[in-house]
Amino acid sequence: MRIGPAGVEAFLAAPPEAIAAVLLHGPDAALVLERAQALARAIVPDPRDAFRRADLTEAELRADPARLADEYAALSLMGGRRVIRIRDVTETGKSLLGPFLEEVEAGTLAGDNLVILEAGELRKDSALLALFEDARRAASLACRPDGPAELGGLVDVWARTNALAVDGDVRALLAEALAGDRARARGELEKLALYVGPGGAVPRPVTLADVQAVLSELPEAGLFPLIDAACRGDTRRVLADLPLVLVDAGAVAAVLLLTDRIRRLQGGGGRG
Repeated sequence: MRIGPAGVEAFLAAPPEAIAAVLLHGPDAALVLERAQALARAIVPDPRDAFRRADLTEAELRADPARLADEYAALSLMGGRRVIRIRDVTETGKSLLGPFLEEVEAGTLAGDNLVILEAGELRKDSALLALFEDARRAASLACRPDGPAELGGLVDVWARTNALAVDGDVRALLAEALAGDRARARGELEKLALYVGPGGAVPRPVTLADVQAVLSELPEAGLFPLIDAACRGDTRRVLADLPLVLVDAGAVAAVLLLTDRIRRLQGGGGRG
């Protein structure tokens, strides 16, 4: 089975017991790791629980092909499902995983543990990918660079976790500015949370000025000549420069930063 974007969060939070193995794949290694950790936590909340976790690589399985079946069938001394994480999975791993899934689906290999496989980008015609998509008791989940829509969801979760209030403009700016790199996005959001400070019973608002102060690669500097021209009423200069700024900065980021800067110059202010 293939898990589509709409079903990702629910699947990560509560993987069905019928699913024996999940293949996480894609070019965003940070997102593959993040989702592998989320799946593992859903089954074994304590990452230090050595009785219910096993960490392997494809190379280790190739040296001992029977180990995957042994780990899958093993029972935890303390009870509960176990997690077997296999890193550095490649296309050639199909020769190991194919027989394993055949046994699982045929019911000849007993077990209720979850195998989590972490791979890089796979071709659309990948035999390994087809193996997981066609299986009844396995699933594949693509981990591609986040676009603004996916980053918007990440921003929402980050805001709730830190008791922060993010309005539509701030959300749009963060989603556009951080798209494409999950690891960088998380790092920048952590810095922003530290800068703003945690909220309490009433969420603390995050402003555009906060975002401008913290994010390392916002295109604000290129907007200054345009802002000056707008404040002088130089319509010709604004119309000439605006298309270039939209290309360099990104439409959403440029417009939001421009309007916020003008508003503050006319009498507003940032966090102080």
